[in-house]
Amino acid sequence: MLLGIGLDDVRFVGIWGMGGIGKTTLARIIYRSVSHLFEGCYFLDNVKEALKKEGLASLQEKLLTGALMKRNIDIPNADGATLIKRRISNLKALIILDDVNHLSQLQKLAGGSDWFGPGSRVIVTTRDEHLLISHGIERRYNVEGLKIEEALQLFSQKAFGKDHPEKGYFDVCSQVVDYCGGLPLAIEVFGSSLRNKPMEQWENAVEKLKEVCDKKILEKLKIGYYMLEKSEQKIFLDIACFFKRKSKRQAIEILESFGFPAVLGLEILEEKSLITVPHDKIQMHDLIQEMGQEIVRQNFPNEPEKRSRLWLREDINLALSRDEGTEAIEGIMMDLDEEGESHLNAKSFSAMTNLRVLKVNNVHLCEEIEYLSDQLRFINWHGYPLTTLPSNFNPTNLLELELPNSSIQNLWTASKSLETLKVINLSDSQFLSKTPDLSGVPYLERLVLSGCVELHQLHHSLGNLKHLTQLDLKHCKKLTSIPFNICLESLNTFVLSGCSNLTHFPKISANMNHLLELHLDETSIKTLHSSIGHLTGLVLLNLRNCTNLLKLPTTIGCLTSLKSLNLHGCSKLDSLPESLGNISCLEKLDITSTCVNQAPMSLQLLTKLEILNCQGLSRKFLHSLFPTWNFTRKFSNSQGLKVTIWFNFGCSLRVLNLSDCNLWDGDLPNDLHSLASLQVLDLSQNHFTKLPESIRHLVNLRGLFLVECFHLLCLPKLPLSVRDVDARDCVSLKEYYNQEKQIPSSEMGMTIIRCPITNEPTQSYKIHQPALSAIHLRTTTQRYLEVLTWQQEQYFFVIPYPNFIACFDEKRYGFSITAHCPPDYVSEDNPRIGIALGAAFEVQKHEISNNNSPKVCCDFIVKMETDECPLKSPLVFDGNKDELKSQMGLSVFYIPTNRISRWLNQCCCIEVSIITDNPFVKVKWCGASILYEQNAGSFIGKIIKALFGSPDKYHTSIVDHLLNRQNRVDVSTLLDGGARYKTSWFNALQR
Repeated sequence: MLLGIGLDDVRFVGIWGMGGIGKTTLARIIYRSVSHLFEGCYFLDNVKEALKKEGLASLQEKLLTGALMKRNIDIPNADGATLIKRRISNLKALIILDDVNHLSQLQKLAGGSDWFGPGSRVIVTTRDEHLLISHGIERRYNVEGLKIEEALQLFSQKAFGKDHPEKGYFDVCSQVVDYCGGLPLAIEVFGSSLRNKPMEQWENAVEKLKEVCDKKILEKLKIGYYMLEKSEQKIFLDIACFFKRKSKRQAIEILESFGFPAVLGLEILEEKSLITVPHDKIQMHDLIQEMGQEIVRQNFPNEPEKRSRLWLREDINLALSRDEGTEAIEGIMMDLDEEGESHLNAKSFSAMTNLRVLKVNNVHLCEEIEYLSDQLRFINWHGYPLTTLPSNFNPTNLLELELPNSSIQNLWTASKSLETLKVINLSDSQFLSKTPDLSGVPYLERLVLSGCVELHQLHHSLGNLKHLTQLDLKHCKKLTSIPFNICLESLNTFVLSGCSNLTHFPKISANMNHLLELHLDETSIKTLHSSIGHLTGLVLLNLRNCTNLLKLPTTIGCLTSLKSLNLHGCSKLDSLPESLGNISCLEKLDITSTCVNQAPMSLQLLTKLEILNCQGLSRKFLHSLFPTWNFTRKFSNSQGLKVTIWFNFGCSLRVLNLSDCNLWDGDLPNDLHSLASLQVLDLSQNHFTKLPESIRHLVNLRGLFLVECFHLLCLPKLPLSVRDVDARDCVSLKEYYNQEKQIPSSEMGMTIIRCPITNEPTQSYKIHQPALSAIHLRTTTQRYLEVLTWQQEQYFFVIPYPNFIACFDEKRYGFSITAHCPPDYVSEDNPRIGIALGAAFEVQKHEISNNNSPKVCCDFIVKMETDECPLKSPLVFDGNKDELKSQMGLSVFYIPTNRISRWLNQCCCIEVSIITDNPFVKVKWCGASILYEQNAGSFIGKIIKALFGSPDKYHTSIVDHLLNRQNRVDVSTLLDGGARYKTSWFNALQR
């Protein structure tokens, strides 16, 4: 009733109450329930803390950007308040300002009713009712504590696992609940802490509660802390100061290195409701974290150098500005998102003999560091300013050493014994010239040296690291060779991409069967050693743009697990070995722009091949690849082939690229039955005048590319499955010359034939759209998206509606987001089928409406990582064929499970970042939805509902934006999802 949803007045509603009472929880429930009823909405979380870290202008910018869903708006003359009033005053908005603690915050973020449009609602949560009164907020809701019966029920659930107290405990339970004042957070903490404890401890807890009954809630919560064992207290404080929101796996590893029983300790803290671990990320209520940090601060409020843990840059700057007195400090961890820089006294490190954790950035030193604590377990110093580590530094228990973008020249000179060290990251260290002796680091798991452009010498000890799983030497441009044989038996990812001076790849030992990915793209390698055949577990071999590669060894046929072989741009490679046919599980082969002109006969044995890219090869190669297109040949038994094998080749092909292969009439056969599974066929830049009539037999074909086929005169009858024909610059195709025709299709909803001519004026391009009703248009679009999704095809499209980011389950301001995959939601009956991502973007510094301005286009680059696989190659979505005609828009990406199933753990979450390769196109918001068989249709329905609204209020330009111009299907990943997805697809078509 206070909100008055549906009325046209502007209302401010205050939600107030003590910390931990549930104000934010209530506000989030309201936001989720009614946000869809507003034109713009934004939940500004934790205003008090965000203001300290980011400043007022940043919060005002977030509020504007979130409510308008348009762009990152510059605040002129620091007058964000005026700008908010001017931009939102005509908008029906829902704004929630969470945890406000000062009147000036309200005055600058939501000054008055005249700031917002009719029907708007502004909800403010705070602990201070007087603040609401001072701002003139008359509608206020006091979140009161739980009633005695509710409090007893919650307490009993935590203490006894049922809704009522055990026999004999009613009186003591009632006392605890009474002293907790009905506060849910305190009730949960005490109930969990007293579970399975003897009556004596219950009575002690009641006595302590009596002593602090009139004090603030933090003092009450501290009682739960003091009931912990000493080791559990230390773990709790480390989490409160350092490890909140960190990976559980990483936290356990570091905490165990301190000698703490980390697994048991985290279980106890979770049982006592002091932490939660959703999706294997450690979380802690803000009030409990505040309590933990207060415990660290309480004895030395004005002397940070005497505290055990430091996490605020201001305190770190003060503590480390002195020469001495810092021996009490055990951990320093700066928040990388906290702005500012630090000028520290290098001598202050000498006194920190107990330092266990060090994470800093933007730090300047006035002199060399002479000492770092040997007790360090974790070092992350972004931009480490010195050329080496202190000579007396010998951290025998160090787990991770991360010094990205550092000035390191030599990590250490002599061998160091660091048997616990698992990670070394020196990426983008521009002055590192050689790797150190790593023989004393036998358990190293990750070595990241990408971007070390001066690195030219690898120590031989690197070749014998038995536990190394990831070796990244990407863009080490001065590296010319690997001067040792490789015996890395645990290695699963080896990256040498962009090592442009690397000419030789070394011999590989016979026990490297764990290697899954080998990236040698853009190197100067001429040959591969025959020992590469030992990599029997290799799944991906990337040799793209190895322009000096002359041949492949015959032992490549021993790579019996290989699924992807990329030879794109190997311009000196003129043949493929016959042994290639032994790789029976090969699914993707790219031989674009090579000099191969004869396909080995054994290629016909690759009956699981799904993607074949032959762009730029010769007619001779094509004829040798498909000999049965024109005749049947017999072969001796010594070849190991039967005539029937020829007919099996191609049966599993989904994507075939024969563009720029100098094909003429007659080079394509009249019988294409052997390619019945084909989904994408690219015949661009060839010379034929017509296509064979048998193309209609390709009953699964969905994409046909005929770009720059200048002599093509007509199109044959196409199968009903085709949805997209790209005939750009087919100047002889008179029926479709400089036109686009949309033809209703009974199977795919719409077949679109495009034939734009580059030399013709843009305004002369004609689009022939069928007369579709709003309902038909909506149904067609929904069917189109459902077919793409159920068939496990990667796709993306761009629409000019950035506010549709609201359709995604999770949304976040900025270019990154965490997509959570709840493990309890996955089952055989409800498999995960993919992830949908959204990127709301803006185009900056361009007058798009000006005809003289340059074309604005870009690639969208999606990077995904998990705790298990922190570095993966990004996915690139090609948007360069489409001009971004509006200043704001939304890119929607669908990535099927088959693209990421090799590395996505079923129970983890995915960290996603989306950027562009155009500095003028900025991603402002990210959205993510994990799609399962049971919720995919619902997600697509939300997109369609947002696009079309009701049948009498739809956008006539949807087909133009979604179906006609903006769809970009990645032809390299159109893999069949199997019978389950076919069934779901047909069910979707029935709907």
